[in-house]
Amino acid sequence: MARVMLSYARDDSEALDRVIQALRHVGVDIWWDEAITPLAPWDEAIERAIAESDAVLVLWTPRSAASEWVRLEASEAKAQKKLIPLMIEPCSVPIAFRLVQSADLTGWDGNSDDPNWRKVLDWIAVTLDFDPRFNDLGPASRFETSTLFAPEIRDRFAEINQIVERLTEDQFGVLKTLGTTRRVRISGCAGSGKTLVACEKALRCASAGMRVLFLCHSPHLADYVSDMIGGSGVQVADFSTWVSGMLESAGSATAEHWINVEEPDSDTVEKAFDAVLETQNFHCVIVDEGQDFRDTWWLLVEAALHDQADSQLYIFHDDNQALLPFRAIYPFDDPVLNLSRNCRNSGRVFEAVRRFHSQAPAPEAALESHGFLAYFRAEPKDTSRAVDRCLRVLSECGELHDDRVLLLAGGLEKTSLVRQTLVVTGEIDEHWRVTVQKLFTKAVTMHVRKGIVTSQSDALERIAALSDLGWEPRPSPADVQLVCRVARSIDIDEQLVRRLSGGNDGMLDLSWRKANGRLRFRRALGVRFHGIEILRFFSQPSWQDDLPAVIQWQFVDAPAEMSDADVVAVYDIAAFKGLEAETAVILVGHHQPVSTEKLYVGLSRARLALAIVDCSDCLTSFDVLRKVSFDHRNIVGS
Repeated sequence: MARVMLSYARDDSEALDRVIQALRHVGVDIWWDEAITPLAPWDEAIERAIAESDAVLVLWTPRSAASEWVRLEASEAKAQKKLIPLMIEPCSVPIAFRLVQSADLTGWDGNSDDPNWRKVLDWIAVTLDFDPRFNDLGPASRFETSTLFAPEIRDRFAEINQIVERLTEDQFGVLKTLGTTRRVRISGCAGSGKTLVACEKALRCASAGMRVLFLCHSPHLADYVSDMIGGSGVQVADFSTWVSGMLESAGSATAEHWINVEEPDSDTVEKAFDAVLETQNFHCVIVDEGQDFRDTWWLLVEAALHDQADSQLYIFHDDNQALLPFRAIYPFDDPVLNLSRNCRNSGRVFEAVRRFHSQAPAPEAALESHGFLAYFRAEPKDTSRAVDRCLRVLSECGELHDDRVLLLAGGLEKTSLVRQTLVVTGEIDEHWRVTVQKLFTKAVTMHVRKGIVTSQSDALERIAALSDLGWEPRPSPADVQLVCRVARSIDIDEQLVRRLSGGNDGMLDLSWRKANGRLRFRRALGVRFHGIEILRFFSQPSWQDDLPAVIQWQFVDAPAEMSDADVVAVYDIAAFKGLEAETAVILVGHHQPVSTEKLYVGLSRARLALAIVDCSDCLTSFDVLRKVSFDHRNIVGS
């Protein structure tokens, strides 16, 4: 439902834009006639908008005062006791409205701190039945009536081609309660939007002039939140960085190489207590990942509050995602609000997630019929091939989205496996350069040598020039020319070539194929190869035309951009907790078993596509997935 309707003259678009931007800044829901579709009856749409709005702002200017439509809209709003007139330019207001006081915005440039604009906001708050005089939380809760996310959040998601506009009913209910309660714990399942609601509350408090601190456990999540609400005045940090910053020490966490067991020791926390009393002074502290905060940390968090009686503390947590070897003890037991709707996982992804958390809520109805689910099993020695096969299948099915991650478990997070083993070249274990060199050598030494005029020793000497070939995924023009030049430098019997090709002086019937991870030749007739066939094949620039597509997967720790089609970001599951990706690949190694909690966290990171690469050698049990109908299932190496 629209909360505030705007009535204006068409020629006052600049003033309209200023009002719209200022209202959006504080989260007020807005409707104006731009929302009317071309075929909709105009008068019916206006009547419905006034009836469904809680307030109607009329922008008085000489143009609007002369507009019959604006006068009609103002009359109806006045009759319904919803009229809030704004004097944008000096003018003679229609006589029916001269007894209604207008807010003076003549000369207003859009500054949200202008006293006259703040008066408009006060009027709106009163009209919407949220009078700050009777609200012990002050101005922060004036606009908890808006179901829109803040522009900062909407804009951040628009940058990654996602549409996030409104809070769900669940999220809006929590936000309204936070507007009237100083200390609340908010529990929510994976994908319920805890972090988004936490960010929205932080922005609303900051917009009301409050000093806000946003804390979490993971520096990865802190970076994500900073990107979303940066510039709003909210201070964002993971707990370790916050503590080390107060002590001006060098022990702050860096996201690139962070693992979830890295945290300040008890002596550091104790030293920070004096520092927090001297340097920290916040009206509101919001904690995400509260399940990972140790009980001794809460004293430090509460000490950062400006006034224990009047300040606000909100703790967002999910005890089912507690991966550290302790259970959180929170600074207060009640009240606890619940976010119970799954806004992240598609229906197919949820099929796997619910096997590891039986009480996980089903996804939103709009997500139920979407998604992709795959499972790959391989021996530990075939881990590289299994990851490659998984990524290729996802790519071929259109499910390897730009926003994608490889999540490590089973001890892999403690190894350098990513850099040393997983940099593979498609499903071809042998680079094309190596294959070409081998085929040349076989042509003059192992295949039928009849028709090769150049001696074997001279031919091998000329083939040595192929060591200058490059290592790119595909041959460069210089590589193509070098291969042709070497092939033509070895003399062959052209008459025999013509006989073998049935009188055709062009190419013979050779073509490329893949077999057991290597490039091979294929021919129409299953007879023995002649060396001269291979040399003739490589003497033409078209020898490289049918080479199978080669992909070199590049695995990176923390990419700034994911635009490269072959780049995959890699994280430990625990480090990626609190975040999400459109495509998530869970790689389970054989070094140690993986807990159900960790698998639940990993699987629930995926929005649209989820793939499990099981190289655990049965150390981690996936028996619960036996009844799952996968979109693709594969045993690599069998």
